[in-house]
Amino acid sequence: MYGHQAHTVDPRDLPSYTIPEAAHYLGVPAATVRYWSVGQGTFEPLIAASSLSPPLLSFLNLTELHVLTAIRRKHGVSMPKVRKAIDYLVENVLDESEQRHPLISRKLETDDLNLFIEQYGQLINIS
Repeated sequence: MYGHQAHTVDPRDLPSYTIPEAAHYLGVPAATVRYWSVGQGTFEPLIAASSLSPPLLSFLNLTELHVLTAIRRKHGVSMPKVRKAIDYLVENVLDESEQRHPLISRKLETDDLNLFIEQYGQLINIS
């Protein structure tokens, strides 16, 4: 059809990986991936899984989980600070198209205690 663009889905955002597969690729327990991607009890998920029923993750979700794994395990940033940083990014920094995947929408920096972004030539503590 001329004059019409077909709505295309980014193939990186297609639900493709089960939680156990993602856990295997990331080297983390499946329970951790489930907690981060589906949530548990009163805790909301940290990422927006591509599909919740059944829970399936996209390549972009795997990328977010890889970043989250490094933030938590390599750098030891606390979960409350991670949640605060994600909230800050979504509410104050990211445009609507970036809000679905905040952990991979901006370059994050850390001092192994807090998370920072560079904005207006300065490092801003977002956690």
